[in-house]
Amino acid sequence: MKLGLKAVIAAVSVTSLVVLTGCATSFPLGLVYTSTNQPVTVGTGDMKFSKKGEAKCQSILGLFASGDASINAACAEAKITKVAWVNQEIVNILGIYGSYKTVVFGE
Repeated sequence: MKLGLKAVIAAVSVTSLVVLTGCATSFPLGLVYTSTNQPVTVGTGDMKFSKKGEAKCQSILGLFASGDASINAACAEAKITKVAWVNQEIVNILGIYGSYKTVVFGE
């Protein structure tokens, strides 16, 4: 009887952790797959732009992450000095692979 109760408590705990992994994140997170484009509140909001810069970082297994997805890196990549607006593109597959890209539009 005691083993059955421990198994139920363990199953409920693991299920709770899996269900709650998408809560309180800064972007929508799908349990199996995520692919979103998000606005970032930076820049003049001017819809005219002549340059587009991108900066990216990646994560593998949620254990290893590398790259520079900063706005500064994206501006430097395209030689942008006046930012019109910034978007963020997020892809995550089962928490195994994650890609985070910052896209800057400007002059």
